[in-house]
Amino acid sequence: MNLKSPRLALISYYPNMHQEIYQKFQERNINYLYQQTVLEGIADKSPLIVELFPQDPFLSSLPQENTLLFYTSNDVEFDGIVTHLRKRLSVIFQGDLKGIFHYYLPEVSSYFFSHSDLNDTKKWLSPISGVGFFRQTITESPKWIEHIFEDSEINDVDIWRLTESQSEALTLHVMDKMVSTEKHNSNNIPNQNATLHEVKHDA
Repeated sequence: MNLKSPRLALISYYPNMHQEIYQKFQERNINYLYQQTVLEGIADKSPLIVELFPQDPFLSSLPQENTLLFYTSNDVEFDGIVTHLRKRLSVIFQGDLKGIFHYYLPEVSSYFFSHSDLNDTKKWLSPISGVGFFRQTITESPKWIEHIFEDSEINDVDIWRLTESQSEALTLHVMDKMVSTEKHNSNNIPNQNATLHEVKHDA
């Protein structure tokens, strides 16, 4: 299994991102994360999934603070990875609540991948074999981290149910933000989307 180079990048939205990425990564497979999901109506704010080549020279030009890198073996189809990442937008939490999980937001992914049990992360990623992210938690020093797993399990779950360790990681995220907000009077806290929001259905 060759995991020396990431197969794709998931880049969280920032102003003018779409134009910038399409110009920089020409002749690549580029997909909107929100496409073919319940968030398709706001595709103009969608994160982008960008195919990467082995030893890609453009890798260093990616915005580190907004980027997740995913590693897979070469026998995993690119389209299958895209479908998997879209499925992971849907989640079951707090019992049987169904919602949208904004795992790609930099601050959220920092807590989710840093503080969840590694075995849970492995199962969440499968069939993806590894993830790289720039840790930007409130209480820890910024640092690039990679979790690479030599073997991956086949996981066909359409809607992921948050594990105990993943729920605790996201709770830590909320608690750190609350403490930071009290300390700084909320003046310096980024105005990001909620980590999770419930999807409500008409009766």
